[in-house]
Amino acid sequence: MNRHIKQTLGIAFMAVGLGMLGTKAYAVSDSIVVNVTPNVTYSVQITSPMPNGYQFGSQSLSATTLSTASIGVKNNGNVSEFFTMSIANSSPGSWAPQSGAPGADQYEMQALLTTANSQPTTASVSEAVTTSAPGTGATHYGQGGFAKTPANTTRFLWLQLTMPSDLITSTGGAQTMLMTINAQGS
Repeated sequence: MNRHIKQTLGIAFMAVGLGMLGTKAYAVSDSIVVNVTPNVTYSVQITSPMPNGYQFGSQSLSATTLSTASIGVKNNGNVSEFFTMSIANSSPGSWAPQSGAPGADQYEMQALLTTANSQPTTASVSEAVTTSAPGTGATHYGQGGFAKTPANTTRFLWLQLTMPSDLITSTGGAQTMLMTINAQGS
């Protein structure tokens, strides 16, 4: 009986083997496009060290003054980001912000973002903020020295003000400048 089982199995294996020789295997594939849109929120929160915004106090004409306290600039979005800035003409005197030495009825505001809350030197605060924010922030205001600001992280903004050289059309009264900080991906 053993011999009969062995013969039957041998014939069966030969039949399967011969059948496989005559069979061609084909691979079949297909593809699908998969889309996703991430929920990304760029956002910034500004925290002043003083009530009613940063106060430079009384300054002499042509004087350059570095802020004595930092302004908190927090990424309160959900993705890493860079910051860009712009500043408006002063009010009520309409001093115009300049990139370089200011003339009469002009001022220069420079900005530096740092990762540590320690006052920088005057020389390290060297990039002017004007009425137009740069298109990208990656290389501006010291951000080239560190990676994007992660979500829920605060950077420290230091300002340096150079006063007008003279007042021709404006008065010597208190001036207010509105600074805008934008959060963006580049």
